[in-house]
Amino acid sequence: MKIDPTVGRVVWYRRGARSGFQGHHYEDQPLAAHVAYVNADGTINLMVVSAHGVPSGVMNVPLVQDGEPVPPSAEFGSGWAEWMPYQKGQAAKTEALAAQLTESPDKTERVFGKGKAKPAEGPTEAAEGA
Repeated sequence: MKIDPTVGRVVWYRRGARSGFQGHHYEDQPLAAHVAYVNADGTINLMVVSAHGVPSGVMNVPLVQDGEPVPPSAEFGSGWAEWMPYQKGQAAKTEALAAQLTESPDKTERVFGKGKAKPAEGPTEAAEGA
């Protein structure tokens, strides 16, 4: 399952050998990072928070998705990012719900409830009046 990065999302940043975040007593945990920009090549620019709570910018970081190997250039370079387990779980739930809804149109009522709002199929009234 691939999760597309978007600005503002939180990821884990794993330090590479030349990341500048070295400190042997902090190597056991990833660092928290916010996606600041998504580059055209799929890499991301991050605001990484150090173990001391100090933010730093790291650019052109590869985002390693589930099942993908960590590129050697990231492992021995400036590091890589990955999704947190919670985000992967939420994406899996969303993917499963989407599969249920596309599998059978009548399941929409079971998910949203009879008479409840259903996903829009065409332009909304607000868009039509614009």
